[in-house]
Amino acid sequence: MTNVDSFMMNKGYVIPAKAGIQCNVLKIITFKLNLSKPDKQIGLLQEQYISERKKMKKFMILNLVGKDQPGIVDEVSKILFEHEANIEDSRMAALGGCFSIMALFSCNENSVEDVGKDLENLKNKGFNISLHDAHDPSMQPEKKVTLLTIEVQAMDHPGIVQEVVHLLHQFNLNIQSLDTQTTHAPHSGDPLFHLSLTAEVQDEAIVADVKAEVEKSAKKMDLDLQFIND
Repeated sequence: MTNVDSFMMNKGYVIPAKAGIQCNVLKIITFKLNLSKPDKQIGLLQEQYISERKKMKKFMILNLVGKDQPGIVDEVSKILFEHEANIEDSRMAALGGCFSIMALFSCNENSVEDVGKDLENLKNKGFNISLHDAHDPSMQPEKKVTLLTIEVQAMDHPGIVQEVVHLLHQFNLNIQSLDTQTTHAPHSGDPLFHLSLTAEVQDEAIVADVKAEVEKSAKKMDLDLQFIND
């Protein structure tokens, strides 16, 4: 065992046995490691490893919809697991007798085609499936924004979503997430509409103006409004 190997093992660092990564790591050890400043060099080594690993990862968005039935999530997650893919973020819901999956997953770049083929086989069971290229969320530039979360409850009627989102669009706000649900009032059974929305405000100075306009609109449409951030 070399001094370098011994030092790395004592420090608890592990070099994965991935050919491409291992080759680059060994080059760094051979040509860049200065044992007089081992911690600094190991830090550089870790940064290089992380960089190489990110290059090998491919991020994809999966959209799936089909008749609601037991085992859908199990089948999809099994396919991803078999190809060592990782579900990074997802939204799944039963809607109108159908089940829908929207998921961001990552896998080795060389596995994307095989993952796609196995997912395509689910079309034989009546599912509509599509895959879309995506980016590594951790590599996206950090946004300096204020998050504004709005919750609305009202007697269900057309136009609630359009009224709220159109107003936010006028202020150039970017919607980060939006969830809606229709339930029934406990005693009357009348339909109740629920909306939860989070938007990004680029200029914190306009938050008060945005809230004022939303409150005005809520009063006009008889909406029960709440700002969660307050």
